[in-house]
Order: sequence, then C-alpha cells, then structure tokens
Amino acid sequence: MGLSLFWILSFVLSQRARCVGTSNYSEASAIKYTYISISAYCGAPKFETSQLESWSCGPSCEAGGEANSITTFAALQYGVFGFVGLHQGSCLLAFRGTYDDAGTTLDETWGMVDYAGCSGCKIHQGLNDGYAAVKASILQALGALQCTDVSITGHSLGGSLATLATYDLGSKYKIKENYNFGAYRVGNAAFADAYDAKYLPVTFRVTHKKDPIPLGPLASQGYEHVGGEIYYAGDVSEGYKVCEGHEDLSCIA
Repeated sequence: MGLSLFWILSFVLSQRARCVGTSNYSEASAIKYTYISISAYCGAPKFETSQLESWSCGPSCEAGGEANSITTFAALQYGVFGFVGLHQGSCLLAFRGTYDDAGTTLDETWGMVDYAGCSGCKIHQGLNDGYAAVKASILQALGALQCTDVSITGHSLGGSLATLATYDLGSKYKIKENYNFGAYRVGNAAFADAYDAKYLPVTFRVTHKKDPIPLGPLASQGYEHVGGEIYYAGDVSEGYKVCEGHEDLSCIA
C-alpha cells in the first residue's frame, strides 16, 4: 500500500512539527487530508460504501471534518476507488491507495503513453488507464454538486491518481489544494514541468524516508516527480523539509 497506514496514523498522532524552509504547506491541513485519505479505506477489507457515503466510517471521518453528498466511484478491474463530496465549502475528491492485486497490476504497468493536450508529455500507462475508467463518474459527481472548485487528496496509488486528476480537472475547475501522501512518479519531465507551471503553489506531495514507493517508477525509466514535496525524515515531531525542484536528493537521505 505504499506509504504505510502505520506511518499515516503516526502522522496524525504527533502534531508538533518543526518547519524547515518556507512554503504554503499547512500541517493542520495535511492532518485533515490524512484522515480523509484513511477514510477512503473505510470498511476494509469488505469496503462497505454505505458507511463512507453516510460519512460514518468512524474516527477518520470524524477527524476529517464534516462531509456530505458523497458519491463513490470505482473501476475494480484496475483497483481504483474513491469518492466525491462536499467538504468545508468546496468539493472534495479522494482516491484510495493500492489494496488488491488489480491495483498492484496497475502500479506495475510502468510503460509510458502520450498525454493528450500536453506537448511532449508522457504518463504512466496504468494510471492513465485507471483514471480514464473513472473520469466520467468523477465529472458526473462534481457536476451534480455544481462545483466551482475542488480539493484533491489520496494515498499511494491514490496520491498519484490525485496528481493526474489535478492536471486533468484543472482545466474545468479551480484546484483549491492537493495534499497527497506517498505518491509515486506520474510522468516524464515534460509532464512534471507542465504540472508545476499550473499547480505547484497548491500541491503538497508529502513523503517519508521509510516509504520506498515515491522512489518509483525510476528516473532511468524516463520518469520525473512533480514538485511540491514535503519530506519527513523521522517522527513528525522532528519536523519536515520543504524540498526544492522535482528530484531533491537531500529529501531521500
């Protein structure tokens, strides 16, 4: 599942971080979206969507803040699942991380495909296929809520899907913010540059030293991270670092 749920839980249990560097990053917001990302796993392993749709999934829903009008979406053949809802005055889109063999297969479909409407951009084939399978459902749910802006979050595979969704939906909606956790690389340098040109100020890609998932797919395979990395080398109480550029080597030490 990438960035372990154990580390996610430790993140929200220790909230006295010491900032290193400057950024628009809000740890309070990160904690909120951490709970929301956990909520996407509601009912595991049976995933009772009724609990999620009624926002009654227990402590994670309570701590994530009030949400309503929730619609779930899924493409089970790709291991993709998430939800759309209203949260704190705007729309919310959240993606669940890898949880089954279908999601693992998607993760490991590393070949790149051209990304339409973005000159020179190539993206992860599995992410492309998985997102395409749920895009219509997402747009329908957002349209029903008459959204003008949307906040996007996700963990692991869900974090990478959140990045792709931000770029795609940003042409139609104002992206309020994107907090994602343990995401792996989405595309090539051209995609990373195009993404950052539009969404870097509202993107916070939270990573942790003990999580190997953000290290893949490899740069040698043609991949490059988007910017906005917020790096935790140890316990949350030890603080975080605001990383520079796309591939700040000091943020893996």
